[in-house]
Amino acid sequence: MTGELYNMKKYLNLFLFLLCKWSHCQIVEWDSLAKNNLGNYDIYFIGEQHGYNNSEIIEAKLIERIHTKNTTVLLEGPYDRNFGLNKIFINKDTSLYPFNSFNPSKTNLLRYLYYNHIPLKLTDVVLFKYFYKDEIVEVLNKKGINNPLEDDISNFYRIGNLKFPNKKKNRNLYLNYLDTYRTKKSIYDTLLGSDSTKIEECFNALEASINAKQDPRTGSGLWSDFRETFMCSMIVKEIKNPASSKIISINGADHCFLQNKVKGVKSGNGRGPLAYRIKSAFPDKKVCSILVWNRKEGLLFSYFPVESRFILKNTKPGKIYIINVDYPGTPFVNLVGRFTHVVVY
Repeated sequence: MTGELYNMKKYLNLFLFLLCKWSHCQIVEWDSLAKNNLGNYDIYFIGEQHGYNNSEIIEAKLIERIHTKNTTVLLEGPYDRNFGLNKIFINKDTSLYPFNSFNPSKTNLLRYLYYNHIPLKLTDVVLFKYFYKDEIVEVLNKKGINNPLEDDISNFYRIGNLKFPNKKKNRNLYLNYLDTYRTKKSIYDTLLGSDSTKIEECFNALEASINAKQDPRTGSGLWSDFRETFMCSMIVKEIKNPASSKIISINGADHCFLQNKVKGVKSGNGRGPLAYRIKSAFPDKKVCSILVWNRKEGLLFSYFPVESRFILKNTKPGKIYIINVDYPGTPFVNLVGRFTHVVVY
């Protein structure tokens, strides 16, 4: 009997050893990553933690691995800044719009996309404090003299110059302008031609920002359904674009959960985060969600303490690792179904 117990203990220890080795081998150093390690997905979400400058380097490395011909990158940034970015990415003019003028923490990422000819589009609602109205007015004024919308455009510019555009009464002035825009939309479309879609999307971003700010279910509007719905609409439009074969969307990590509820987030966003919505709306598409985690602090510590401790124990500072979280015997139980991969740096 004692011998049988000894053998059982021996086999159990062997099993646990092999299980541990298998778990460790799913934590792969970046330099040894195979080209196809990330799988063949149609849509990739890269969930960053805002405020970490090095995250853009990781994002560029991921894009380098993922992108193929006709890949489009979508970035969580105020939609109105697309007008300046288009001058760089489409018109190839960097004289008035240096890369660091859009977001200093994304300068290297923008350069990487530009020099590798990868299309970029910003997909978030506008920020009133930094609303880039001048570029919009420039597009609206493109016809010059005898512009039938001259008074409307002047009104739009005047609202933007108000000292406190974020005050409710001034936000309402924007909403009144948008009502006027929609009643005259056919005139705008005729005047603007190919630019009409960009103006319409920008005004939708503006309206979503106002509605999110006034949403009683959220304090700041960050987790309003209005904001999430607008960002979702931008991704849906790109999915339906036949010219895009693969989509990479870079967002805050909380938007990249593949499940309906975001752990630790109280919101008025009843229909779930961005990645969950896209995955639900397009069951025929393979969706990958990659959490980019700085090992010093951040999302994993507060949301997934067990997984974070395991990762810290089995990785080294100064190195980059990628983890496939879903496999037999995974120690990342609470991450399975929420993300497909984690990149640790």
